[in-house]
Amino acid sequence: MAGLLKEIDERRAKRALSENKIPDEVVARLMKAATYAPCCFNSQPWR
Repeated sequence: MAGLLKEIDERRAKRALSENKIPDEVVARLMKAATYAPCCFNSQPWR
């Protein structure tokens, strides 16, 4: 997971996207991690 977060942080724009499917468990972990991101005025729109 740390490698994926590093890739996201260092990513650059690509002209083509991969056809590879991202496993559901990886998507779920990323979505959970996103809930810890700061939000404007502590509005927490995901709740």
